[in-house]
Amino acid sequence: MYNSLPRILLILIITVAAGLACNLPGSAPTLPPTAVPMNPEDVQNLEQQLQATLNNPNASGEVTVTLTQDQLNRIIAGQIAQQPDQGISDPSVVLTNGQMQVFGKVTQSDISANLQVVLQPTVDAAGNPRLNVVSINLGGLPVPDVLKSRVETMANDALDNYLASTSNSFKVRTITITEGQMAVTGTRQ
Repeated sequence: MYNSLPRILLILIITVAAGLACNLPGSAPTLPPTAVPMNPEDVQNLEQQLQATLNNPNASGEVTVTLTQDQLNRIIAGQIAQQPDQGISDPSVVLTNGQMQVFGKVTQSDISANLQVVLQPTVDAAGNPRLNVVSINLGGLPVPDVLKSRVETMANDALDNYLASTSNSFKVRTITITEGQMAVTGTRQ
């Protein structure tokens, strides 16, 4: 029994590697269509719209910023296009059922696999948005919890760095995801 364990592990590793390399049908996440990146004029118009929204709170001082799935996809496609050596291509976001599903193709050493990361946005007590990783599927295989935790930490660190770099201080109260839209409500500080 002990001698057969290495053989079973070897067979399992070969099967997983073959599945990743061949992208077995039905096993990997199906990528939605990739968006066309926003041109500089579209980016500037979106930034102006967001700034106008932030500058016009309601009577209670709150503002709601709404982004569509298409806008998010075009922003992400533009960011990926500016950094082509990141090892990720064909990015796409689907907003549904209160979650953000992020898709892409990951390539490492001539092996590529489809990726799906399901994120649940929340807001902590201090009004900071957080991204909780619900699941990660890489090439049809679920990813261990330790890697999910690491991805969640990296995503939240990147989000914190981005928010710290913006000149507007915004305390988030809610993040609501519906079919194809994400609304962020909060107050400007």
